Amino acid sequence: MTTNSYFAPSLPESPLVLITGGGGGLGREIATQFLDRGARVHVCDIDAVRLKEFAGTWDPARLKYSCVDIGDPSATARLETDLAAWGTTVAVLVNNVGIAGARAPVEELSDADWLQSLQANFMGAARCVRHVAGAMKRARSGLIVNISTVSVRTVPVSRAPYIVSKAALEALSLSLAKELGPFGVRSNVIRPGGMDNERLRQVLRDVAAAQGQSFEEALQKDLEFTSMRTLVSMRDVAAMVVYLAADTARHLTGQVIEVDGNVEWEA
Repeated sequence: MTTNSYFAPSLPESPLVLITGGGGGLGREIATQFLDRGARVHVCDIDAVRLKEFAGTWDPARLKYSCVDIGDPSATARLETDLAAWGTTVAVLVNNVGIAGARAPVEELSDADWLQSLQANFMGAARCVRHVAGAMKRARSGLIVNISTVSVRTVPVSRAPYIVSKAALEALSLSLAKELGPFGVRSNVIRPGGMDNERLRQVLRDVAAAQGQSFEEALQKDLEFTSMRTLVSMRDVAAMVVYLAADTARHLTGQVIEVDGNVEWEA
């Protein structure tokens, strides 16, 4: 992979990029930026409507999709079959799926609560890694980017399944960097902060309603604990993922990169 510009890397070799949770939100933004730079992209998601709408805006020779639940072990075989249709191996894997999971004191969490988050946020990623790692090693090239969360550092209360599953994903990332590095394969973590998207806005609307505040008041209160006093753009987070695939990032591996405006604390 090469780059024409430090800030806008292009990917003239048209690598195949696999993005989980790619039907909307951050996953779709990551996919779009890779497509804009000449990559071929395969996205998976559980939302068939969003997948079809997204795919309809691109040449099917450039963008394909699988409607699967990455947290379901049986989905792996279907995804692998769909990927085989490309006739080439995955050069970049972006494990983007992340469910919020159960919010409760630890003594109230059931086994099902823990397993739900671990299956979606960790095991789904591990299965995707298992599928692509062998081919990447043989090619002596490849990139794995795991999307975590700044909450692994700030540790908000009553979010244990989410935090633990993402911390496990980070540990996997660092393990992969050491294990796969001798084969030219890189592995990095990105920790987004609060992103300016509908998911966060709904959380803030719920907080505002519960506390008798306006949305704007809830937002400003939340931003008091971010040094730059701003939400993060999905575009900026996606740009970091794309940058990691550029030649200028060829020695970046085993890193945990925060794109968050420096979140200092979370409730």
